[in-house]
Amino acid sequence: MKKSVNSTSSREFLTKSALAATGLALNSHAFSLSDYKSISGTNEKIPMGFDRKIHIFSKALQWLDYDGLADILVESGAEGVDFTVRPGGHILPENVEADLPSAVKAARKRNLRVDMITTAITSVNEKYTETILRTASSLGINFYRLGYLDYDYKLGIIETLQKLKPEFDKLGEMNRKYSIHGAYQNHSGVRVGGSVWDLYELVKDLDAQYYMLSVRRQACSRGGGQFMDKWIETYCSMDQVYRY
Repeated sequence: MKKSVNSTSSREFLTKSALAATGLALNSHAFSLSDYKSISGTNEKIPMGFDRKIHIFSKALQWLDYDGLADILVESGAEGVDFTVRPGGHILPENVEADLPSAVKAARKRNLRVDMITTAITSVNEKYTETILRTASSLGINFYRLGYLDYDYKLGIIETLQKLKPEFDKLGEMNRKYSIHGAYQNHSGVRVGGSVWDLYELVKDLDAQYYMLSVRRQACSRGGGQFMDKWIETYCSMDQVYRY
């Protein structure tokens, strides 16, 4: 039987399904909150001179090797890739020195950008923190997403945040050492950042040159994206924020 031109292989189906599930992350650049411009026909705002580059989060495509992933992303029209560099990720922390350069090479060979990675880093004391940041920086990667933090219910909210601040300060110093930005993402639920307001207490005194917020607007439990926009404009003293 002649194969239909509309038929789809199982591999193609799985890949396209995974792409649909990834969502799109925007490439991040430093900007001032006063430099927004509106996107015509929408309620969205982006920084003046901001060059949007669509980066695909690699989580749902980890079953592909680096070359296969890059080929699929080019075909999809993406402009970059956000590799997972964490336990169970596309690149394992213990293999980062060998595997991240290979992954980046495969992507950039196809003119895909690799401006950011997603990690599970929450402390400078973790075994592979410095290795990951050093390797990423050496490859020209400017941003990394931190891991999530949990509240210590014995300490309570405020005391937990106070306990975490010194760790963020130390990470900031390492970020400075390797000229890389760390981004903490808010997420729905009971983790740090889930209620949104706690992020201000955590980051208000950090150096904006080496820290930023990865704002997941749909994770705001009340008020949605508009609530988050107002929160940033009212309280956020940081110069680096990226939203999606």
